[in-house]
Amino acid sequence: MEIMVVVTVVLGLLLGVLVVIPRLRKLDHSKTVLSSTASKASKIYSKAEVSLHNKRTDCWIIIKEKVYDVTSYVEEHPGGDAILAHAGDDSTEGFFGPQHATRVFDLIDDFYIGELDKFSNYSDLPILLLLSLPMLLPLVDLLCLEFESLFSALCLGGF
Repeated sequence: MEIMVVVTVVLGLLLGVLVVIPRLRKLDHSKTVLSSTASKASKIYSKAEVSLHNKRTDCWIIIKEKVYDVTSYVEEHPGGDAILAHAGDDSTEGFFGPQHATRVFDLIDDFYIGELDKFSNYSDLPILLLLSLPMLLPLVDLLCLEFESLFSALCLGGF
């Protein structure tokens, strides 16, 4: 009977996590719409979608979770093809490197097209589960005690 209660609680927690993820996405989306950079219409792009734009004639980059279409700038880029090394991928590290003058920080806003969807591939799910671990530890202890008593009963021929 106690095992059924514990299993029900664990399943309830897992379902709770599955309900929280879409709400986090919804909250995150509403924040991006209100962000200062997003004075234009803000769109959410998955990392997979951005990765398709990886050519000289179709070049998107990600800088600090923001998506930029720099296709029209590729030919003008003073660093030549260096911008293409990160086409369709995260260019944050290269963008904030010592080779860039501070004027590029203002220039990049002209190419802004949207935000990166942080939950598009659910790669953050293990992190969410780790964050919920402190809540689950008492349940794990309880399960261990239940199985320990069950196992000792089996070993002693209690069944």
